[in-house]
Amino acid sequence: MFNLSRIRCNNKGLTVIEFIIAFALLNFVLMLVYSSYFVGFRSFQSGEEKSNVQRNIRIAVTFITKEIRNATELVLVDAPPSTSVGDGYHYIYLAEEKPGLYSILHRTPDGEIISRIQPVLSAITPMFELSQLENGANIIALTLQAANSNYYLETTINLRNISGITDAGDQVIKYRKP
Repeated sequence: MFNLSRIRCNNKGLTVIEFIIAFALLNFVLMLVYSSYFVGFRSFQSGEEKSNVQRNIRIAVTFITKEIRNATELVLVDAPPSTSVGDGYHYIYLAEEKPGLYSILHRTPDGEIISRIQPVLSAITPMFELSQLENGANIIALTLQAANSNYYLETTINLRNISGITDAGDQVIKYRKP
């Protein structure tokens, strides 16, 4: 039978060996808990970063699609004008914001430059390709790729108000809105 008075009279405490074993077990349990926490945390951060990059690229593609789908005139050029020329054209192009990171910029006819996405893109040559399908439909193919990632988005946009184009590929869209 269990004798409680015997344990109360035992004033020896823990031995060094018992203390070391208890400490080692505690460290092992804490190591398992913290390592699983950090793996989860890093995985969440990585997923969040990829999600932000994908969101920014989708925002850029949506903006470009809305801007040029109903354009009345559209050409691809190799570079935007260096100054505001007041020619009535809009420009969409890639500009290096940081080394190796590019943003999509939109220049309005009055010369105002608006950044449309954060610098997460890598340069692709050519980024825009203009072509005419066999049925006579005019399209522009667009490719955006995330920097430091294998994520990219390709899409084609049907140009509703443009006729008689020639195939071309370049970095800058020059267009006029209705």
